[in-house]
Amino acid sequence: MGLRVLITGATGFLGGGVLRECLDDDNVSSIVSISRSSTNITSSKR
Repeated sequence: MGLRVLITGATGFLGGGVLRECLDDDNVSSIVSISRSSTNITSSKR
């Protein structure tokens, strides 16, 4: 079983770099990314 990674803020500069590194790493088996919307629209309306 590989590493499971949780990334918050993957739309930012640092989080995007971490996400790219995880995607390229064969030891990472799954990635969960949590990010906020830049608008006030609720997720059910998007």
